[in-house]
Amino acid sequence: AAEVAFGYVRIAGLEAGAPDNRTLLLNPTLCDALFKGFIKKGETYPTHLAKADLREAFMRRMHMQCRVTRGNQQVVRKGQPPVVQISTEKRQGNKRVTKVVGLEPFLVDLEQVAGECQRKFACSTNVVELPGKGAGHEVVLQGSFLDPVADFIMQQYGIPKKYFLVKK
Repeated sequence: AAEVAFGYVRIAGLEAGAPDNRTLLLNPTLCDALFKGFIKKGETYPTHLAKADLREAFMRRMHMQCRVTRGNQQVVRKGQPPVVQISTEKRQGNKRVTKVVGLEPFLVDLEQVAGECQRKFACSTNVVELPGKGAGHEVVLQGSFLDPVADFIMQQYGIPKKYFLVKK
């Protein structure tokens, strides 16, 4: 993304008016793009900027987005990449259930995951709606399958390990 800023600097000829080869001259357009909203009232906008600081100033103005692709479907969302949370919960004495939350942003069909987990782990599965408006759904497996479920979903659906949060 910073290459766009350097490309603009070259096209606008902002390197030519700089006092030395390590700085560049800021025109009003680039100055507003980099500093509007960051400079407090009463302070003056800079007229020169070090080339080394251009990348940081430009990236500071960007908003985090992530793109999820599954087959021919593609979704771009604002914010951090989604996280798949896998946890266990104790129910009725010593019985445990494994909950998988957060697969929907990865464009995964939860009913299909529940069916495949039912066959793979020989357990009862269910897809449950989470409380709250628009909170999504979770897959509930009867039994404690923290690591096996995480490994299965990583292999079967190609979701990288860094997007998993396994709560033990």
